[in-house]
Amino acid sequence: MLIFSKNVLKKRVVKMTSNDKVKNNNYINFF
Repeated sequence: MLIFSKNVLKKRVVKMTSNDKVKNNNYINFF
């Protein structure tokens, strides 16, 4: 469940920050 939740959050974050590659990469590394 935890892993699935993190994957869902990652996808949402990537979509939200898709315009900013720097933030996008940072969030991916964070998760």
